[in-house]
Amino acid sequence: MDIERVRCSPHSIIAEVVSVLRVKANEKKLSLDYEWSGPLPETIETDPGRLTQMLINLVSNSIKFTQQGGVHILARLTDKDGEIRLCIDVIDSGIGIPKDRIQAIFDPFVQADNTVTKRFGGTGLGLAISRKLAVAMGGDLQVRSVPGEGSTFTITIDPGSLEGVRLLESAGREINVSRSRPRLENQVGQLPACRILVVDDGATNRKLIRLLLTRAGATVHLAEDGQIGYELAMKQSFDAILMDMQMPVMDGYTATAKLRSAGMTLPIIALTAHAMSDAERKCCEAGCSGYLTKPINGDLLLSTLFETLSNCQTDRQKDSKIEVEVEQQTPRVIDSPDAPIYSCLPTDDEDFLEIVVEFIERAHERMAELESAWTGQELESVVEIAHWFKGSGGTAGFAELTEPAKRLEASGRSEQLELIDDALAELAGIVARISVKSDKAASTVPTTNVDELYEVLS
Repeated sequence: MDIERVRCSPHSIIAEVVSVLRVKANEKKLSLDYEWSGPLPETIETDPGRLTQMLINLVSNSIKFTQQGGVHILARLTDKDGEIRLCIDVIDSGIGIPKDRIQAIFDPFVQADNTVTKRFGGTGLGLAISRKLAVAMGGDLQVRSVPGEGSTFTITIDPGSLEGVRLLESAGREINVSRSRPRLENQVGQLPACRILVVDDGATNRKLIRLLLTRAGATVHLAEDGQIGYELAMKQSFDAILMDMQMPVMDGYTATAKLRSAGMTLPIIALTAHAMSDAERKCCEAGCSGYLTKPINGDLLLSTLFETLSNCQTDRQKDSKIEVEVEQQTPRVIDSPDAPIYSCLPTDDEDFLEIVVEFIERAHERMAELESAWTGQELESVVEIAHWFKGSGGTAGFAELTEPAKRLEASGRSEQLELIDDALAELAGIVARISVKSDKAASTVPTTNVDELYEVLS
């Protein structure tokens, strides 16, 4: 196995895994959270792709074998005889493993017993490969388990040199948000009966938000611009509105202001790709009662709506302002400049897969439009299309698109023509690499190539 060592953020890696697998946990009504024990380095030197593979396998297993309770991820540093290691515990309240089968589960094609295979499926390869990866990365994979009570799988890896690396006491605002709302633990992903109007000109955004909210129990209506959204809101009754702020025909600022002028008091939560403080102020001045930035973070979207609707049920006339800062997705480290870039959405789910496939097709169309606009020096179109990539790329699970699109939009607005070429070339290169990992490829992977087999299985 080839192992690379690059500087990366352990927090971002864990956050991405939690984000991807949150849907599976929510479907089983399980909690999925994580925390740090003691200060941890801001960055480590390891193979981020391999670490992600191990975590996805372990957390997926824990969710699969847990029927109630949840899965908790705990990260910490250990120092034994001057040998520092990063340890990540994946703790579940699942079925557990008999003591006499503990070591056998790390053998290829072996599970705890035949009843496990019949009940839960699986090949028995994941743990064997994960342990080999952990050893190759300077550590190990161990397990402690009590049948009927749960299991704790512990990954240890060599974090590389930590000289000059800043130690953080906590993993950032995303953890603080998720762990500061214990009353939502069993309800994230389950909204009260409600009608939500989603106003957004991006087809990918509308489709993903509708999928998330519908699965959470809401009735969802869609509008593709502010004018249509305004007319729907005036004709029908809704419990809340999610309003994109930059749209054609009528933008979200105008639509919100018109609704407020007409006496509309229901919560209107702004959706914007602008994360600056003045953007939040502008949204509030227009009459928005909440603020979320794009790319959309599904967990924060649901928890914000849950809290907003709960507040409204308590006091329908209360001016509830929900302030949520969404931590932007961190682009993954790609093995080579030509390697495919896959969405971090759970594309094993057909609904999410459809969203990603449609986005990829649309991204190539918009890239052609962008290059044509730049050739014709149509800066207004360049800015508009760059803004679309900035807001929709991360929502579709391609965080790599966000930064170059952001630079391209800024360069176009400021008419810094010399910077547009570089940003456009980088964006075009990423669009050319975004792809969908097909499950059908599994049948063509030679069983002797363990690396490729694991890529398909994970």
